[in-house]
Amino acid sequence: MFRPSLDQIVALGQHAEFFYSPQNEAFALIKNGDHNEVWALRSPGFRAWISKKYFEEHHKAPRKQSLLEAIDFFRLSAVVTGDERPVFLRIGGLEGKLYLDLGNPEWDAVEIDSDGWRITKPPVLFYRPNDFGQLPMPKEGGDLIYFKHLLNTSTDDDLRLMISWILAALLPTGPYPILILQGEAGSAKSTTAKVLRRIID
Repeated sequence: MFRPSLDQIVALGQHAEFFYSPQNEAFALIKNGDHNEVWALRSPGFRAWISKKYFEEHHKAPRKQSLLEAIDFFRLSAVVTGDERPVFLRIGGLEGKLYLDLGNPEWDAVEIDSDGWRITKPPVLFYRPNDFGQLPMPKEGGDLIYFKHLLNTSTDDDLRLMISWILAALLPTGPYPILILQGEAGSAKSTTAKVLRRIID
């Protein structure tokens, strides 16, 4: 039998849909205004959400032990009665379109297809780990020539390889190429690697 505080926290589960990924990890799908948010049940993000809901309804913080027990209940519910759904990290694909999670509070994504790109609320489910970073809002009119100022490359062929690696890293499924940076000491290999990583995440 549930203790009152535990019963109250479990009742808040009506505000979320619980499901599990193909890797058997439990998630909550939460409607927030005009967008959906997906939180792993073991994440601080979900604990913060359920604690906020509890505070809004009961004007006090939930007991820590009750909160942990409620999350265990939600996880079991997700696996036993929930659906299996694909969940993506940063990059997702659906029906020939690519989606890039921008990581902003509005949960916007860039939808990319053969006709170009646009900002949208993605139809695929993205989740965000604790250290998930926010990407800048894309703008039209860019030019790949600007990469020359960011990356230390000796030839145009090297630049094309790096750009190709960036594009391949943004595919929703592999196989993915491995980038090997070679050069003398002091040739900015580490800096180039950091720049490449920051471009895509």
